[in-house]
Amino acid sequence: MKVPDLTFSKFYNLQTIEWPPSLHIVGFSSFEQTAIKELVLPSSCRKIDNWAFAECEGLASAVCHGVDTVGSSAFNQCAALKWLDMPELKKIETDAFRGTALEAVELPKCEVIYSGGLASPSLCKVVVSSTAEIHHNAFGNATPQVEVTRL
Repeated sequence: MKVPDLTFSKFYNLQTIEWPPSLHIVGFSSFEQTAIKELVLPSSCRKIDNWAFAECEGLASAVCHGVDTVGSSAFNQCAALKWLDMPELKKIETDAFRGTALEAVELPKCEVIYSGGLASPSLCKVVVSSTAEIHHNAFGNATPQVEVTRL
């Protein structure tokens, strides 16, 4: 099942969501600019599409145990996002976490981080797989101070 594109985009007062256990994809801009504070997706969900949760300014944490792909700008400008739990994440597309408050992330299965994918100004530590492809400017302006550990 997929949450259709733009379904709840700009529902400014939407704070909580009950996810169906059959969820596989969160569609394009489907929750952009909502008031969601915590995201806990079912383990059946594999992909968060482009702009899905962009500009959810109060979103502080994301627990997405089944997700393996986060699309471009999916969490762009989620300024309160400090905590991320995505152990199956393999692909972080362009600007996926740009403008968040992430300080440290552990992504043991990560295979690729595209430009700006983890461009969080407060980011200082990233743990990825030993073979992860880290594109130019993957950490944005924080690049010089980010400590990268490969497993």
